[in-house]
Amino acid sequence: MPYIGKSPQQGNYSKLDDFSGDFDGSDATHAIASGGTAIDPVTPNALIISINGVIQEPSTDYTVSGSNITFTTAPAAGDNFFGVALGEGVSIGTPSNSTITAAKLSSAVLTGHTDIGGAIADADLFLVDDGAGGTLRKTAASRLKTYAGTTIANNTDNYVTTATGTGLNGEANLTFDGSTLTVTGALDVTTDITGLTLNADGDTSAGDNAAIGYTAAEGLILTGQGSTDDITIKNDADTTVVNVATGSTDIEVSAGDLFFGTAGKGVVLGATTNTDANTLDDYEEGTFTPTLLGASSNPVISSGSFSGTYRKIGDAVTIWIYGGFGLSNVGSGTISIGAIPFTSNDGGGGLGGFNGTFSGRGFSASGTTTIVVPRLNPGDTNMTLRLFDQDDYPNSESTSTHSNLSTSANSANWVISCFYFTS
Repeated sequence: MPYIGKSPQQGNYSKLDDFSGDFDGSDATHAIASGGTAIDPVTPNALIISINGVIQEPSTDYTVSGSNITFTTAPAAGDNFFGVALGEGVSIGTPSNSTITAAKLSSAVLTGHTDIGGAIADADLFLVDDGAGGTLRKTAASRLKTYAGTTIANNTDNYVTTATGTGLNGEANLTFDGSTLTVTGALDVTTDITGLTLNADGDTSAGDNAAIGYTAAEGLILTGQGSTDDITIKNDADTTVVNVATGSTDIEVSAGDLFFGTAGKGVVLGATTNTDANTLDDYEEGTFTPTLLGASSNPVISSGSFSGTYRKIGDAVTIWIYGGFGLSNVGSGTISIGAIPFTSNDGGGGLGGFNGTFSGRGFSASGTTTIVVPRLNPGDTNMTLRLFDQDDYPNSESTSTHSNLSTSANSANWVISCFYFTS
């Protein structure tokens, strides 16, 4: 029969949470709970309370109001406490519909069972909510697999935006075996895909935003369109490395250099096939330090500088030597310039060497018609300095020696250039 007033507490005994940390000798009222959930006893007699191991008498030593207990004498700081809430045992009979919640079920309902131990079979059953009135129904794994495949094919959630034909669920360009989705038409992805191996099997079209395609003749195809670039390749720092401008057929390297990972490779220029005659396979530029040499002893540069730069394109080399120096000793014997950066070849047909140009001062040879000609002999890295009278060439040609140099205060000022071929 129904109760007048508050009905009795029903259920299991519950140990109360320890609130002795709040004892301070003055605060007599404390909240009572079990497992963090407030307890609302019907009567003080529904509690067993112990302070320092002494059972307290209900209604005399404490009273209850709602979920609070009030002691007649406030417990002192450091007092020990434990308490138990007593539930009244009743026959629950058959629970009413929708009265058992998830909180009343043990987690062992799932964790207490062994794993299926293998792949899910088509006949394995699952419980699902029918989505209408909260009714649980059972379904086989085969139905779930079929639903997943048809959902993708039918574009239910924008997984695929192009699907036509009479294949899986009426869509010829999709096949799904439960683990692999095969797309033979256009796949329009609207979210990130990770761990994907894509095997494209169709051509792309003009106007595609970003498409990956394949044909037997062209192989892998990348197609895109943008307001600035149609194709952009970036590195992990989100820096554009290579791009093709919108509507352009030019490839632009926007960051870094283009180089080959294997030596001896080059760029074919002016030809549509890989021919050696059109392949630029070497380019180099830099500086070098030329040396002033004498056949018996070297001249000594006491001030100023003597330096060189070079540029090598294929086997063609151009050097420039700059000298602004004073000598403390002119050395002895034939004078030459050493440490030329690349060994010369035979001059392209046995020409006997390569002549350069010279301008400046610093030779003791007199006469307004005397010319200095730098010469790089075949197979050499030393350049000699030839002297001749332009009005009496070749009879007047001679090799410069130390006697043509000077240690006077009027220091040398040389500018030399030479073009030659290396081996």
